[in-house]
Amino acid sequence: MMQHQVRNGLRKTKHTVDVIVACSTPKILCDTIVAAAGEQVKRAFNEQSLYGTQEIETTGGNLPCKHIVFRPWTCDKNQIQNLKSSIATFVTSIISYALCNKLTTIAFPNIGCEQLGFDPKLIAEYMINETYQQLKVSAHSALIISFVL
Repeated sequence: MMQHQVRNGLRKTKHTVDVIVACSTPKILCDTIVAAAGEQVKRAFNEQSLYGTQEIETTGGNLPCKHIVFRPWTCDKNQIQNLKSSIATFVTSIISYALCNKLTTIAFPNIGCEQLGFDPKLIAEYMINETYQQLKVSAHSALIISFVL
């Protein structure tokens, strides 16, 4: 049975999970997480970034998690029709990573709310719905997923 939580106002960097998801395209959030994770994660992130890698995984560093998974996500505010599918791609990538690595707890960030100005309720709805869809077709039933808004 999948469990999900919606957490308001919690800093993701203080939330204990197997995987902290970091959206690498808003540089502010990405830099905040890298800085909180410490020098080891910063070096690993910078090394992988040099190769043009868009999908980056590091250890948790100083954060209370096993892994930090950086994934790009953007959606043009003027092309709202692409919002749902772009969120689906983002969520699917993270769930696949967790399942392949036998991880059970994931904390998703709030994406698109601050810099792009999307409604947080709409983003949460799309993320939760896509998570539910992915877990319905998955053989893994013990994931605990948090949405940090």
